[in-house]
Amino acid sequence: MCLHMQRSPDFWNGHPKRLAAGETTAASFTPQCHGLRCELIEAPGKSTHLTQPCDQHRRASRLASSSGVWTSSSASPTSVSSAAACVHAPPLTRAALKLEGLRSPSKPFPLMHFDHAEDLERCKRMSDKDIGGFSTVNFDHHPVSQTEPPHVRFHGTISTQLPHNQPHIQRTGYAGWRTLDRGSTIFGKSLWDVSMYNFLAIQFKSDGRKYFVNVQTESIVPTDIHQHLLHSKTPGEWETILIRWNEFVRTNHGQVVEPQREMLTQKVRTVGISLIDRIPGPYDLSISKIWATNATNEDEFLNSAPVPRLQSSANDLKKVARKDSGFGHASRETVA
Repeated sequence: MCLHMQRSPDFWNGHPKRLAAGETTAASFTPQCHGLRCELIEAPGKSTHLTQPCDQHRRASRLASSSGVWTSSSASPTSVSSAAACVHAPPLTRAALKLEGLRSPSKPFPLMHFDHAEDLERCKRMSDKDIGGFSTVNFDHHPVSQTEPPHVRFHGTISTQLPHNQPHIQRTGYAGWRTLDRGSTIFGKSLWDVSMYNFLAIQFKSDGRKYFVNVQTESIVPTDIHQHLLHSKTPGEWETILIRWNEFVRTNHGQVVEPQREMLTQKVRTVGISLIDRIPGPYDLSISKIWATNATNEDEFLNSAPVPRLQSSANDLKKVARKDSGFGHASRETVA
Protein backbone atom coordinates (compact mmCIF):
# COMPACT_ATOMS: atom_id res chain seq x y z
CA MET A 1 0.00 0.00 0.00
CA CYS A 2 1.47 3.35 -1.02
CA LEU A 3 0.74 6.75 0.47
CA HIS A 4 2.11 9.52 -1.73
CA MET A 5 2.53 13.01 -0.37
CA GLN A 6 3.70 16.51 -1.20
CA ARG A 7 5.74 18.58 1.22
CA SER A 8 4.20 21.86 2.28
CA PRO A 9 5.45 25.21 0.91
CA ASP A 10 6.87 26.02 4.35
CA PHE A 11 9.20 23.06 4.02
CA TRP A 12 10.47 23.89 0.54
CA ASN A 13 11.12 27.49 1.61
CA GLY A 14 13.54 26.17 4.20
CA HIS A 15 11.32 27.18 7.14
CA PRO A 16 9.54 24.15 8.64
CA LYS A 17 6.25 25.00 10.29
CA ARG A 18 6.61 25.57 14.02
CA LEU A 19 4.34 23.12 15.81
CA ALA A 20 1.77 24.05 18.39
CA ALA A 21 1.49 22.14 21.63
CA GLY A 22 0.22 18.62 21.06
CA GLU A 23 1.22 18.42 17.38
CA THR A 24 3.46 15.47 16.41
CA THR A 25 4.89 16.29 13.01
CA ALA A 26 7.59 18.63 11.72
CA ALA A 27 7.00 18.33 7.97
CA SER A 28 3.72 18.67 6.09
CA PHE A 29 2.61 16.51 3.20
CA THR A 30 -0.52 16.69 1.07
CA PRO A 31 -1.84 13.57 -0.71
CA GLN A 32 -2.30 14.22 -4.43
CA CYS A 33 -4.91 12.00 -6.08
CA HIS A 34 -5.63 11.99 -9.83
CA GLY A 35 -8.29 9.59 -11.07
CA LEU A 36 -6.85 6.09 -10.95
CA ARG A 37 -3.30 7.29 -10.25
CA CYS A 38 -1.41 8.69 -7.32
CA GLU A 39 1.21 11.35 -7.93
CA LEU A 40 4.34 11.60 -5.81
CA ILE A 41 5.72 15.14 -5.92
CA GLU A 42 9.37 14.99 -4.83
CA ALA A 43 10.25 18.65 -5.48
CA PRO A 44 8.54 21.74 -6.86
CA GLY A 45 7.73 21.07 -10.50
CA LYS A 46 8.91 17.42 -10.36
CA SER A 47 6.65 14.44 -9.88
CA THR A 48 6.60 10.69 -10.36
CA HIS A 49 3.42 8.91 -11.47
CA LEU A 50 2.63 5.54 -9.97
CA THR A 51 -0.31 3.29 -10.83
CA GLN A 52 -1.59 2.74 -7.32
CA PRO A 53 -5.39 2.43 -6.89
CA CYS A 54 -6.78 5.50 -5.23
CA ASP A 55 -8.99 3.49 -2.91
CA GLN A 56 -5.79 2.23 -1.23
CA HIS A 57 -4.65 5.82 -0.99
CA ARG A 58 -7.88 6.87 0.66
CA ARG A 59 -7.87 3.91 3.07
CA ALA A 60 -4.32 4.80 4.12
CA SER A 61 -5.34 8.41 4.59
CA ARG A 62 -8.29 7.46 6.79
CA LEU A 63 -6.11 5.10 8.81
CA ALA A 64 -3.51 7.79 9.39
CA SER A 65 -6.24 10.26 10.33
CA SER A 66 -7.76 7.87 12.85
CA SER A 67 -4.32 7.27 14.37
CA GLY A 68 -3.95 10.96 15.14
CA VAL A 69 -0.97 11.72 12.89
CA TRP A 70 -2.83 14.32 10.80
CA THR A 71 -2.52 17.94 11.91
CA SER A 72 -3.82 21.31 10.84
CA SER A 73 -1.64 23.70 8.86
CA SER A 74 -2.24 27.15 7.42
CA ALA A 75 -0.24 26.18 4.33
CA SER A 76 -1.85 22.77 3.90
CA PRO A 77 -5.20 21.46 5.15
CA THR A 78 -3.74 18.06 5.93
CA SER A 79 -0.26 16.82 6.82
CA VAL A 80 1.45 13.64 7.94
CA SER A 81 4.73 12.80 9.60
CA SER A 82 7.85 12.20 7.53
CA ALA A 83 8.21 8.79 9.14
CA ALA A 84 4.90 7.68 7.66
CA ALA A 85 5.98 9.03 4.28
CA CYS A 86 9.19 7.04 4.39
CA VAL A 87 7.39 3.80 5.28
CA HIS A 88 4.83 3.98 2.49
CA ALA A 89 6.98 5.50 -0.26
CA PRO A 90 8.56 3.32 -2.98
CA PRO A 91 12.09 1.93 -2.29
CA LEU A 92 13.93 4.53 -4.40
CA THR A 93 11.98 7.32 -2.74
CA ARG A 94 12.68 5.90 0.72
CA ALA A 95 16.40 5.94 -0.10
CA ALA A 96 16.11 9.58 -1.21
CA LEU A 97 14.17 10.63 1.92
CA LYS A 98 16.74 8.88 4.12
CA LEU A 99 19.63 10.34 2.08
CA GLU A 100 20.96 6.84 1.32
CA GLY A 101 23.16 5.94 -1.61
CA LEU A 102 24.79 9.37 -1.80
CA ARG A 103 28.29 7.94 -1.32
CA SER A 104 30.01 4.57 -1.33
CA PRO A 105 30.97 3.17 2.08
CA SER A 106 34.59 3.67 3.02
CA LYS A 107 34.72 1.19 5.90
CA PRO A 108 35.29 -2.54 5.29
CA PHE A 109 32.40 -5.01 5.43
CA PRO A 110 33.51 -8.22 7.25
CA LEU A 111 32.25 -11.50 5.82
CA MET A 112 34.41 -14.12 7.55
CA HIS A 113 37.19 -13.51 10.08
CA PHE A 114 39.00 -16.38 11.77
CA ASP A 115 39.97 -14.54 14.95
CA HIS A 116 38.68 -17.23 17.33
CA ALA A 117 38.34 -20.99 17.31
CA GLU A 118 34.55 -20.60 17.56
CA ASP A 119 34.53 -18.99 14.10
CA LEU A 120 35.15 -22.42 12.57
CA GLU A 121 31.64 -23.44 13.63
CA ARG A 122 30.28 -21.05 11.00
CA CYS A 123 31.91 -23.07 8.21
CA LYS A 124 31.28 -26.38 6.49
CA ARG A 125 33.99 -28.71 5.16
CA MET A 126 33.48 -30.68 1.95
CA SER A 127 35.42 -33.31 -0.01
CA ASP A 128 34.86 -36.29 -2.27
CA LYS A 129 34.70 -38.38 0.90
CA ASP A 130 31.05 -37.27 1.03
CA ILE A 131 30.42 -39.51 -2.00
CA GLY A 132 32.80 -42.34 -1.03
CA GLY A 133 36.11 -40.82 -2.16
CA PHE A 134 39.40 -40.76 -0.28
CA SER A 135 40.47 -37.12 -0.21
CA THR A 136 40.91 -35.63 3.25
CA VAL A 137 40.16 -32.13 4.55
CA ASN A 138 41.24 -30.55 7.84
CA PHE A 139 40.19 -27.18 9.22
CA ASP A 140 42.39 -26.01 12.11
CA HIS A 141 42.42 -22.68 13.92
CA HIS A 142 45.71 -20.95 14.76
CA PRO A 143 45.74 -17.95 17.13
CA VAL A 144 47.72 -14.78 16.50
CA SER A 145 51.47 -15.00 16.90
CA GLN A 146 54.46 -12.69 16.46
CA THR A 147 54.78 -13.69 12.80
CA GLU A 148 51.22 -14.55 11.73
CA PRO A 149 47.68 -13.20 12.14
CA PRO A 150 44.91 -15.43 13.55
CA HIS A 151 43.84 -17.78 10.79
CA VAL A 152 42.38 -21.10 9.78
CA ARG A 153 44.55 -23.73 8.10
CA PHE A 154 42.72 -25.59 5.32
CA HIS A 155 44.85 -28.64 4.51
CA GLY A 156 44.76 -32.32 3.68
CA THR A 157 45.44 -34.72 0.81
CA ILE A 158 43.81 -35.01 -2.61
CA SER A 159 43.13 -38.52 -3.89
CA THR A 160 41.65 -39.49 -7.25
CA GLN A 161 40.91 -43.05 -6.18
CA LEU A 162 37.34 -44.02 -7.04
CA PRO A 163 35.00 -45.45 -4.39
CA HIS A 164 34.31 -49.16 -4.41
CA ASN A 165 30.98 -50.59 -5.57
CA GLN A 166 29.77 -47.19 -6.84
CA PRO A 167 30.11 -47.31 -10.65
CA HIS A 168 28.11 -44.09 -11.07
CA ILE A 169 30.94 -42.13 -9.40
CA GLN A 170 33.49 -41.62 -12.16
CA ARG A 171 35.49 -38.66 -10.87
CA THR A 172 36.87 -37.65 -7.47
CA GLY A 173 39.73 -35.53 -6.22
CA TYR A 174 38.39 -32.34 -4.63
CA ALA A 175 38.09 -30.61 -1.26
CA GLY A 176 36.71 -27.31 -0.05
CA TRP A 177 34.93 -25.31 2.58
CA ARG A 178 32.27 -22.60 2.72
CA THR A 179 30.41 -20.54 5.25
CA LEU A 180 27.13 -21.92 6.52
CA ASP A 181 23.82 -20.34 5.56
CA ARG A 182 23.15 -17.54 8.01
CA GLY A 183 19.63 -18.63 8.92
CA SER A 184 16.40 -16.66 8.75
CA THR A 185 14.76 -13.76 10.49
CA ILE A 186 11.17 -12.53 10.57
CA PHE A 187 12.03 -10.66 7.37
CA GLY A 188 13.27 -13.75 5.50
CA LYS A 189 16.68 -15.27 4.82
CA SER A 190 19.67 -13.51 6.31
CA LEU A 191 21.90 -12.52 3.37
CA TRP A 192 24.92 -10.28 2.81
CA ASP A 193 24.37 -7.15 0.75
CA VAL A 194 27.72 -6.15 -0.76
CA SER A 195 26.30 -4.24 -3.72
CA MET A 196 27.89 -0.99 -2.48
CA TYR A 197 31.40 -2.49 -2.56
CA ASN A 198 33.71 -3.02 -5.53
CA PHE A 199 35.99 -5.78 -4.28
CA LEU A 200 36.13 -9.03 -2.38
CA ALA A 201 39.32 -9.04 -0.30
CA ILE A 202 41.08 -12.12 1.06
CA GLN A 203 44.13 -12.29 3.30
CA PHE A 204 45.76 -15.69 2.79
CA LYS A 205 48.95 -17.78 2.57
CA SER A 206 49.02 -20.37 -0.20
CA ASP A 207 51.14 -23.34 -1.20
CA GLY A 208 50.76 -22.28 -4.83
CA ARG A 209 48.09 -24.77 -5.88
CA LYS A 210 45.13 -23.75 -8.02
CA TYR A 211 42.38 -22.79 -5.56
CA PHE A 212 39.03 -21.25 -6.43
CA VAL A 213 37.08 -18.59 -4.55
CA ASN A 214 33.37 -19.50 -4.51
CA VAL A 215 30.45 -17.13 -3.95
CA GLN A 216 26.88 -18.41 -3.75
CA THR A 217 23.93 -16.05 -4.08
CA GLU A 218 20.16 -16.30 -3.76
CA SER A 219 19.81 -16.88 -7.51
CA ILE A 220 17.12 -18.57 -9.58
CA VAL A 221 19.32 -21.67 -9.99
CA PRO A 222 20.32 -22.65 -6.43
CA THR A 223 23.30 -24.76 -7.57
CA ASP A 224 24.95 -21.84 -9.41
CA ILE A 225 28.30 -20.79 -7.95
CA HIS A 226 30.34 -17.76 -8.98
CA GLN A 227 34.04 -18.61 -9.07
CA HIS A 228 37.39 -16.91 -9.47
CA LEU A 229 40.93 -18.28 -9.39
CA LEU A 230 42.83 -17.50 -6.20
CA HIS A 231 46.21 -16.62 -7.66
CA SER A 232 49.16 -16.53 -5.29
CA LYS A 233 51.99 -14.17 -6.16
CA THR A 234 54.18 -15.14 -3.20
CA PRO A 235 53.47 -18.78 -2.16
CA GLY A 236 54.46 -19.48 1.40
CA GLU A 237 54.00 -15.83 2.46
CA TRP A 238 50.99 -13.85 3.62
CA GLU A 239 49.39 -11.71 0.93
CA THR A 240 46.12 -9.91 0.23
CA ILE A 241 44.14 -10.14 -2.97
CA LEU A 242 41.35 -7.88 -4.24
CA ILE A 243 38.88 -9.38 -6.72
CA ARG A 244 36.24 -7.29 -8.45
CA TRP A 245 32.75 -8.70 -8.05
CA ASN A 246 32.04 -8.40 -11.78
CA GLU A 247 35.01 -10.63 -12.61
CA PHE A 248 33.54 -13.75 -11.03
CA VAL A 249 32.37 -16.39 -13.51
CA ARG A 250 29.06 -18.19 -13.14
CA THR A 251 29.43 -21.98 -12.97
CA ASN A 252 27.22 -24.95 -12.20
CA HIS A 253 28.66 -28.25 -10.93
CA GLY A 254 32.10 -27.04 -11.93
CA GLN A 255 31.21 -26.15 -15.52
CA VAL A 256 31.11 -22.61 -16.90
CA VAL A 257 27.51 -21.65 -17.62
CA GLU A 258 26.34 -19.53 -20.55
CA PRO A 259 24.94 -16.99 -20.73
CA GLN A 260 26.84 -15.28 -17.95
CA ARG A 261 24.63 -13.23 -15.61
CA GLU A 262 25.58 -10.45 -13.26
CA MET A 263 26.07 -11.67 -9.73
CA LEU A 264 23.32 -10.72 -7.25
CA THR A 265 25.70 -8.96 -4.91
CA GLN A 266 22.79 -7.69 -2.84
CA LYS A 267 21.90 -11.32 -1.97
CA VAL A 268 25.09 -13.20 -1.12
CA ARG A 269 24.49 -16.46 0.77
CA THR A 270 27.93 -18.02 1.27
CA VAL A 271 31.61 -17.58 0.49
CA GLY A 272 34.25 -20.29 0.42
CA ILE A 273 37.33 -21.78 -1.23
CA SER A 274 37.83 -25.10 -3.02
CA LEU A 275 40.61 -27.13 -4.63
CA ILE A 276 39.42 -28.99 -7.71
CA ASP A 277 42.54 -29.53 -9.84
CA ARG A 278 42.54 -33.32 -9.16
CA ILE A 279 46.29 -33.43 -8.65
CA PRO A 280 47.01 -36.13 -6.02
CA GLY A 281 49.02 -35.06 -3.03
CA PRO A 282 49.00 -32.69 -0.06
CA TYR A 283 47.57 -29.16 -0.06
CA ASP A 284 47.85 -26.35 2.47
CA LEU A 285 46.08 -22.97 2.46
CA SER A 286 45.75 -20.51 5.36
CA ILE A 287 43.04 -17.83 5.46
CA SER A 288 42.92 -14.99 7.97
CA LYS A 289 39.93 -12.94 6.84
CA ILE A 290 37.50 -12.34 3.99
CA TRP A 291 35.70 -9.01 3.55
CA ALA A 292 34.08 -6.65 1.07
CA THR A 293 35.79 -3.34 0.48
CA ASN A 294 36.11 -0.25 -1.68
CA ALA A 295 39.87 -0.17 -1.04
CA THR A 296 39.85 3.22 0.66
CA ASN A 297 42.31 4.65 3.18
CA GLU A 298 39.71 4.01 5.90
CA ASP A 299 39.85 0.24 5.43
CA GLU A 300 41.77 -0.79 8.54
CA PHE A 301 42.04 -4.39 7.29
CA LEU A 302 43.93 -3.29 4.20
CA ASN A 303 46.06 -0.86 6.18
CA SER A 304 47.25 -3.63 8.49
CA ALA A 305 47.45 -6.40 5.86
CA PRO A 306 50.21 -7.25 3.39
CA VAL A 307 50.27 -4.98 0.35
CA PRO A 308 47.24 -5.90 -1.80
CA ARG A 309 47.29 -6.46 -5.52
CA LEU A 310 44.36 -6.23 -7.89
CA GLN A 311 43.14 -9.40 -9.55
CA SER A 312 41.85 -8.68 -13.03
CA SER A 313 42.12 -11.92 -14.97
CA ALA A 314 38.48 -12.90 -15.34
CA ASN A 315 39.14 -14.70 -18.62
CA ASP A 316 41.57 -17.11 -16.96
CA LEU A 317 38.73 -19.06 -15.36
CA LYS A 318 36.99 -19.63 -18.69
CA LYS A 319 40.22 -20.99 -20.19
CA VAL A 320 40.69 -23.57 -17.46
CA ALA A 321 39.75 -27.10 -18.50
CA ARG A 322 36.70 -27.85 -16.38
CA LYS A 323 36.29 -31.54 -17.24
CA ASP A 324 38.62 -32.55 -14.39
CA SER A 325 36.98 -30.42 -11.74
CA GLY A 326 35.38 -33.24 -9.79
CA PHE A 327 32.00 -31.45 -9.82
CA GLY A 328 31.06 -32.69 -13.28
CA HIS A 329 28.10 -34.61 -14.62
CA ALA A 330 28.98 -37.88 -12.90
CA SER A 331 28.57 -36.46 -9.40
CA ARG A 332 25.68 -34.02 -9.92
CA GLU A 333 23.19 -36.20 -8.11
CA THR A 334 25.29 -36.55 -5.01
CA VAL A 335 27.11 -33.25 -4.63
CA ALA A 336 25.05 -30.16 -3.76
